[in-house]
Amino acid sequence: MESYPTEISYSDNNVSLILRSLIEEDAEKIHVAVLNSLDILLPFMPWSHHSLTLENQIKRIKESQNNSTEWELSVLDKPTGEFLMSACLRKASIISENLYEIGYWVAKKHGNKGLATLVTKILSVVAFEFLGCDCLQVGCNKSNQISQKVMNKCGFKLEGEIRNYFSIPTQKMVENGYTAERTCLRYSLIQEDLLHLKWYQEIKHAIKIKKNCTQRSIRQGIPS
Repeated sequence: MESYPTEISYSDNNVSLILRSLIEEDAEKIHVAVLNSLDILLPFMPWSHHSLTLENQIKRIKESQNNSTEWELSVLDKPTGEFLMSACLRKASIISENLYEIGYWVAKKHGNKGLATLVTKILSVVAFEFLGCDCLQVGCNKSNQISQKVMNKCGFKLEGEIRNYFSIPTQKMVENGYTAERTCLRYSLIQEDLLHLKWYQEIKHAIKIKKNCTQRSIRQGIPS
């Protein structure tokens, strides 16, 4: 993943976070978080209906480390190292090399704390300031009202609805809680939107990016 950072640190008066690439040692923490969050994952995450074993989680992490188009990361509480949520940044188009997409899920234990909103803001700054992004997208199921609220808080614009975007769920998936709604809402931010986001500069000044063992403050633009 040559173009992606290895680690992002963020601190404010309320929280101190580390966002970093997945490592094999994360597998058990993520596995436990998934099992404890199934009631909120099953409606919208197809992968939560697959075989959820520790071995499969280890395999998935190893595969992610060889993925050059997608950066999967763990979001950790910096003081304790506790796993809070999973997120990713990925290239979203073969037509434009500067179009990226954000994905995430929050461990149920840490829901309703504003983490999804904060991490979306952090990754938005990273995408535009570090990766040269000129269009950043997020897609969510039409019935996922929580994600829609996150997009509104972050200032993303609703571009439209894509019908039949999600695959038809199996009967077993529906019985286990997967939503029958197949419409995807597509949200985006572009460079021109950034001046109107009150949070953007604050987040930009509060994060540091590490790549190839060098830590850089975006505000300063030099190694620190």
